Amino acid sequence: AYRRPMFLRGFDMDLRQQLATAMTARGIDLRFNENPAKIVLNDDGKSKTVTFESGKSEVYDVIMYATGREANGSVVGAEKANVQMAKNNAIQVDKYSKTNVDHIYAIGDVT
Repeated sequence: AYRRPMFLRGFDMDLRQQLATAMTARGIDLRFNENPAKIVLNDDGKSKTVTFESGKSEVYDVIMYATGREANGSVVGAEKANVQMAKNNAIQVDKYSKTNVDHIYAIGDVT
């Protein structure tokens, strides 16, 4: 479940859509624009019933709820390389994922 229309906000839309298509093709039930209100372990001790804020309920074996992400650029030692950091602890990059240091690029959770 993901609370917005599409996961991986900030990434290329073609990549996001292709990943959603590939996951669905592998049998993964993606739920966009949904928030779980309650998750209950069923009597079998394995499956879970998820009740969404919309009122819908579904039974699942495995649940993954995307809660978002925060930048954590300090763990990679960027400061030692004189890479500029933002106030939120993200590594600052341009539209090509390049930092202020010519040969250093950054992508993912650190940006």
